[in-house]
Amino acid sequence: MHLVYSTAGILGRMFLSAIFILSSIQYFIDFSEREQRFFSILSLWSQSEAIPSWSRELFLHMLSWSTVLFTIGIILVLLAGLFVFLGVQARLGAFLLILFMLVKVLLLCPLWMHTHSTQWVLPFLHNLSVMGGLCILFSVGKHRPA
Repeated sequence: MHLVYSTAGILGRMFLSAIFILSSIQYFIDFSEREQRFFSILSLWSQSEAIPSWSRELFLHMLSWSTVLFTIGIILVLLAGLFVFLGVQARLGAFLLILFMLVKVLLLCPLWMHTHSTQWVLPFLHNLSVMGGLCILFSVGKHRPA
């Protein structure tokens, strides 16, 4: 039975981390296009009337650092994904990916701004389910609890 649990843990880490590793690589390949999209998202938030003025100012300030923030984000997601994949510092990797997913959900799935539309519900739930898997990994590490 120990072999089954160990194999399931390894496969789970591989499956969970694959999207982060592969998307990070793709973001580096399409860097200018993806960075421009990130800039556009920050720009939209900086102009949003749905958030307090101090938040808009924060997003305006982030615009001048968008390339640096985007690059750091890609590198952190790639490293965290590799941590999870390899089982080396799996909890740290899961924690970093949880933080990334929180930021991603808040920036890209603003359900509270689109109460009349359901187009954001499935992406939100998808991200929430990935965060659930990361929370489980964070709680048990690379090994199953005894």
